Amino acid sequence: MFGRGRSWRDRVGFLAAGMGFGSASNALFAWQSGGFAATHSFGMVQWLAVILLGVFGGAAAFYLWVYALERTTPTRVANTMTVNPITASIIAALVIGEAISLSLVVGMVAVFTGIWIALTDRRMPLESLGLEPALSEASDETSSQVSRKASRATTP
Repeated sequence: MFGRGRSWRDRVGFLAAGMGFGSASNALFAWQSGGFAATHSFGMVQWLAVILLGVFGGAAAFYLWVYALERTTPTRVANTMTVNPITASIIAALVIGEAISLSLVVGMVAVFTGIWIALTDRRMPLESLGLEPALSEASDETSSQVSRKASRATTP
């Protein structure tokens, strides 16, 4: 999907189509369940907030996500997306005095722990688990030689 063979425009178009389908699905569910009733009382400030959240919290964030996928690993990009709700909660606490609850703190610790685990490359050697590697360092056989031997052994 995001391979080097596709152009930037193709990837952004694919992303826009996905977001459009998701938005249309959400709108359909909200309409069927009566979720749009609350918007009848919206004033200019509330509609401005909806637009800003849609543009910056949705479209711009995902555009930057595709941009970042071109320049770094998918793991790092995915980790930045998990930090967005935490950042929004902290900004809400600082700007509008939103309360920071215990569940938010526990969630923040869990997300940061997950990010730390994902970004830390602590591979346990097989020998410490009592396992032997498939090919030892002393072996002259490459994996392609091993697979060729295996295919010859299974071919009649």
